[in-house]
Amino acid sequence: FVLSAVLRDVKTGTIFKGVTPFWCADIVRLAMIVFIAQIALFLPEMLYR
Repeated sequence: FVLSAVLRDVKTGTIFKGVTPFWCADIVRLAMIVFIAQIALFLPEMLYR
């Protein structure tokens, strides 16, 4: 909504279409961290060794 207020000639739908791939990538990354705990615990385990 902020971009559509700043850029009056760009439609909100166009902005949402442009952001959708990034939202999908964030959801996939979040699911990987939640369901594959070793990804989130890799660095802390390396620090304790």
